[in-house]
Amino acid sequence: MLETKEKEKFKIKLMGEEVKELSDLTYNDLYRQKTLEYKDKPSIVSDTMFKTMFQREERIKYSAYIVSKLTNLSYEDLLKNMKLTTNELPKRKEDTKGQRGDFVAKIDDLYINIEVNNNKNPEIYERNLGYLFKLYDQNIRGEEKYNMVMQINFNNFAYKESKNIVDIFYLKNQDGIAFSKKIVVVNLVLPNVLEKCYTLGIESLTELEKFLYGIHEKDIEKLKRLVEEVEIVREYVSEAIEVVEDPVFGEAYDHELANMEQSYEDGFEDGVLKGEKKTKIDMIKALFKNGVSLNLISKSTNLSIKQVEEILNIK
Repeated sequence: MLETKEKEKFKIKLMGEEVKELSDLTYNDLYRQKTLEYKDKPSIVSDTMFKTMFQREERIKYSAYIVSKLTNLSYEDLLKNMKLTTNELPKRKEDTKGQRGDFVAKIDDLYINIEVNNNKNPEIYERNLGYLFKLYDQNIRGEEKYNMVMQINFNNFAYKESKNIVDIFYLKNQDGIAFSKKIVVVNLVLPNVLEKCYTLGIESLTELEKFLYGIHEKDIEKLKRLVEEVEIVREYVSEAIEVVEDPVFGEAYDHELANMEQSYEDGFEDGVLKGEKKTKIDMIKALFKNGVSLNLISKSTNLSIKQVEEILNIK
């Protein structure tokens, strides 16, 4: 068995060429969820929001709209014929029992799997690919032979080297020939939607990008123009406002937020203090060296004063 150092990536060269993967790129900071304020709604990267707005048959229109913009399938046909199906993985092995994808739907010979990714860790993609191939494997072993499986990732992070909002991946060779068109991954890079809108304006967005902006942006005031211009965004924001006002939703969201904050702090200790965010550390040290107060550094970096003190090695 091959042995590698802890957390060291295993790399293999094919015919002398090292394969580059997404995790080799430099990522931007995550879009962090925060406590809701007046005229706010959660981003779709919130598990609570995603489950409420996407994992219900009566709201299939939102996933149908996205699929219609990514394929040659009409929105009307998808709306009539796309159905939610079980999102539980096949129970052929002990380690897959109880595992679920975030969203699985089917129309004719196409399965759609949607996943929400809040973590840029490459293991997230590997886990999602596991869902994708298990879905495909389930189909080819059953009565429905060789259906197409498309996985759509809502990514709550972006890479500095790419401004793509829609990134489509097939299994391809070095000449760009797909091994199969029946297995496809689509990354929807949500932070890049916000950046494009803030930089170039709403008018620069495509129809799909406008919808992605609508489900990702939390400030409803910023969505007023889109609400007036785009029907699907108007419908989404209207329903989002209703669900946010539900006390049951609020409790679930607050619980999710508390868990995420704890996870962020744990990840900070395991990541930042070990060098995964060297750029931020260098910036904090430079600010402190130039006389910037701990309080201002804390506010500017979204870190607690205690975390800043740990970086600066202040007891």
